[in-house]
Amino acid sequence: MTKLVGDGASASSEETNEYVLRYYAFLPMGNTNDTVTITLNDVSGIELSMMGIMEFPIETITLETTHDSGNGSVTRGIVVLGIKKYKSIF
Repeated sequence: MTKLVGDGASASSEETNEYVLRYYAFLPMGNTNDTVTITLNDVSGIELSMMGIMEFPIETITLETTHDSGNGSVTRGIVVLGIKKYKSIF
């Protein structure tokens, strides 16, 4: 799990000699009327409300902006979920 908070925060799937990290879902964080704008897999300007988890392969995700509805002080951003698969357990 990776939390993206603040404009320009990003996460990418990666592969190293030790592991493979693949992201597969994200969940917007904030109040009901807040929105976030993201770039997802090189598609920019995607505006999301706080409506629930979305699942599909994620190569890269960047939080462009957050829009505060003015309904309280909560953290606004995105939680990105992924799986880290180690290539060897020894």
